[in-house]
Amino acid sequence: MHTVRTLRRHWKPASIAVASLAIAMALGVICLSVSNTTLLLLPSAPAPDRLVTIYSRSAGNPVEQISFPDYRDYRANNHVFTDIAAAPNSISLLDDFQYEGRNIKVLARPVSDNYFAVMAIQPHLGRFFSPADSAADTHLAVMTYACWKRLGSDPKIVGKVLAGNTIIGVTPRSFTGSFYGLNGDLFVTLSQADNQASWEQRGARRLFLTARLKPGVSRSQAQAEMEGLSNQLAAAYPQDDKGRSAVVARASLLPPDGLATAELMTAILMALSLLVLLIACANVANLLLAIAVARRQEAAIKLALGASRRRLLRESLQESALLSMTAGVLGFALAAAALALYSDLSFSFPMFGAFSVGLNLRLDLTVAAMTLLLVLLATLATGLAPALYASSPHLASMLGGGMAVGGTHRNVRRSALVIVEVATCTLVMIGMGLCQRSLYNLRHIDLGFSARNLLAATLYLDAEGYSEKTGKPFYQTLRDRIAAIPGVESVSLAGDLPLLGATDVPAQLPAALKTTTVAHTVVDPNYFSTLGIKLLGGRNFNA
Repeated sequence: MHTVRTLRRHWKPASIAVASLAIAMALGVICLSVSNTTLLLLPSAPAPDRLVTIYSRSAGNPVEQISFPDYRDYRANNHVFTDIAAAPNSISLLDDFQYEGRNIKVLARPVSDNYFAVMAIQPHLGRFFSPADSAADTHLAVMTYACWKRLGSDPKIVGKVLAGNTIIGVTPRSFTGSFYGLNGDLFVTLSQADNQASWEQRGARRLFLTARLKPGVSRSQAQAEMEGLSNQLAAAYPQDDKGRSAVVARASLLPPDGLATAELMTAILMALSLLVLLIACANVANLLLAIAVARRQEAAIKLALGASRRRLLRESLQESALLSMTAGVLGFALAAAALALYSDLSFSFPMFGAFSVGLNLRLDLTVAAMTLLLVLLATLATGLAPALYASSPHLASMLGGGMAVGGTHRNVRRSALVIVEVATCTLVMIGMGLCQRSLYNLRHIDLGFSARNLLAATLYLDAEGYSEKTGKPFYQTLRDRIAAIPGVESVSLAGDLPLLGATDVPAQLPAALKTTTVAHTVVDPNYFSTLGIKLLGGRNFNA
């Protein structure tokens, strides 16, 4: 009660302290939620601790994907998993289709037909894939909950056709897949993936595997068996699998090749949030120290009446703890509101349209426990210096006039707090300046082409029923009509745009070079002039 009365008497600085700490706490809780969700949480599935991720490792690459033939062999010959599912770490299909009278763009992720069986989840609507779906080579799809909501939450969506695929089910809301974030709009079977012939090449590594351990089997036992299978494959197929071994890792919401980047990003976020919290703590400590200056006479009287210094320290720290706990509760509430508002985001990409990203950030017991740790740190950071100052009044100093001028003789503690606060703010400002400079440099980097006044559109003539014979005249007519539009200087057709990828093809290279493929795309004669690409030598294409 004494602590509450004291804070009520000094309600203005107490309110400022709580507000400052609450904002810093909210930022810290959000960063903790991001770190917890991306790095610590398991996929949303029954018994997630029994799920593992399998990838390959070689001398030159610690994290590589697995080829479809190797996946097939691992699945058929292991004795430690109930089953193994496969999914490429990429969105494989992009189409533009009509649905309920409106044009929509669809992203689809191929998965093996046993993917949902391994995850052991139940559909929100309809059903999931079965082995018969791949065998029959049917065009079926499971819709994500985010896509279902975006299209109006139609309870009769099962059986309707979207992007040439019949919808057979909808995933549950909590399911973000075995890969976190952008899972696209549809799950389709691997039999519907592009370039099916190339999937049978043992050197074409495109899959990360998700498996469920059998009861009683540990991850180390599974690792030992998978290493044995890898050795057998290396002996049977030395050209493709020699020196390569399968790795069994804890399942997470991120693909194995994204964990290192995620750890770096979350470390940066946590460092920034701790710096902001340190700045807020320094502000609050200065406010509490100002209150402590005015209360030194009260502390001196208590000491004269027999109170111990430990009791004075405890009372002062109780005030700091009450402020920090109040700020922690408010910060947790602010973070929860922000995460609820921005948990499901839609991003608009040029040419591709808007797509949903299910962040599904969570505030669970782990985040709550870490928030309590932040509160404890804030209590010590804000209350220790004022507590030491308030609990050590010196009678000689008071009689000499130190109290009258607020203790200006040698206020080392207040000076130290100001130094810490200014130094931390300077560090944060320098970091922000460097980030801004990096963004500026990225925006002004020479891309090798001119992006000024460029407009791009994607066409899918196959989906509209065009053949190669009818498609070529259509492209020519389209190009002529666009070129005739006033203000259009140049028109070009291309299979891919710069920075958006291309297709790797085998190439005959000197033996000294390790690269055995080069990226290529198909363009027309106007491509280089339209994009403002300068040739270093030779000439451009002609008609």
